[in-house]
Amino acid sequence: MGVGGGVDEVAPLAARLTTLNLFLNELTVLPSCVASCTGLERLLVGANPLTALAPGCLAGLTRLTVLDVGYSDALDELAAASGLPDCTSLSVLRAGNGRLPSLPDALWALPALTEVHAYGNCLTEVAPAVGGAARLTTLNVGRNSLTALPDALGGCAALEVLHAYENVLTALPGSVADLPRLRVLNVDFNQA
Repeated sequence: MGVGGGVDEVAPLAARLTTLNLFLNELTVLPSCVASCTGLERLLVGANPLTALAPGCLAGLTRLTVLDVGYSDALDELAAASGLPDCTSLSVLRAGNGRLPSLPDALWALPALTEVHAYGNCLTEVAPAVGGAARLTTLNVGRNSLTALPDALGGCAALEVLHAYENVLTALPGSVADLPRLRVLNVDFNQA
């Protein structure tokens, strides 16, 4: 489905759509016209050869709860310019198996964020801003290139599941031991 073909054809439905599933097509850019779907709750665009999210494509999507851009093996940026800070209801981000070198600080500031799945990317760090994600229950940053996790992770008091497997971690921050709800900690295959 090309940007000029199928996606533009949803324009008459834009105000009524709550789920837009563009999974497994040939989209290389998530177009800005997606922002016209202001009632979207679920946006599924994984398994596409995405190279970018167009500026403003997520702008105004205040009802969006699930964003799936996973298995987009060319996506190397999840920019705040896409409108991500507007997604104040975003609860779940699925961005596994891409080429993301980092996650934007704006992500951790989203008030409803509970799950981040960013495994299999090129992450070299998790920014200290993660400590602002007060409702975060699940963080999966396995299969990246992380050498450390920030002490600010201790600010994620709701965190229950932390996957940091297959990285190059040599230690965990002391704050992890103080996480009151942590029940799953997966750090296998970390070899410096």
